[in-house]
Amino acid sequence: MLLIAQILMIVMYIAVCTFEDEMRSHGTTDDEVEADNLTAVAVIVKYYSMWMDVHVMIFIGFGFLMVFLKTHSWSSIGINYICAAWCIQCGILFQGFWHRALVHGFHDRINVNLLAVIEGEFCAAAFLITMGALLGKASFA
Repeated sequence: MLLIAQILMIVMYIAVCTFEDEMRSHGTTDDEVEADNLTAVAVIVKYYSMWMDVHVMIFIGFGFLMVFLKTHSWSSIGINYICAAWCIQCGILFQGFWHRALVHGFHDRINVNLLAVIEGEFCAAAFLITMGALLGKASFA
């Protein structure tokens, strides 16, 4: 079931997302490419450390925090990784959809860039906090 859902997610990304910069046109000169490179470096310098901090918090922090639950133990790391990866993908799509619906209209594709990935990881963090609260109070039995 998870494999079918992931294949569906790949199809959604192919259908509605783009991975290139919105500002880049196909007929660029060398000066414009150099300016784009400098802009890309500035964006990476600005956002990479934020992305890395959130990424470590999600995959290591929450993953090993849930290891201490006595009923779930080590399987909680695997469940955490699967849920986090799925939430990041869904967060990018859902936020891009609502941003397009409310701001730009539906004539554009969703641009997947570093800022969109960071926003998707914040969605995963919210989900994992909720999952941890539910696992602390509820049981599967």
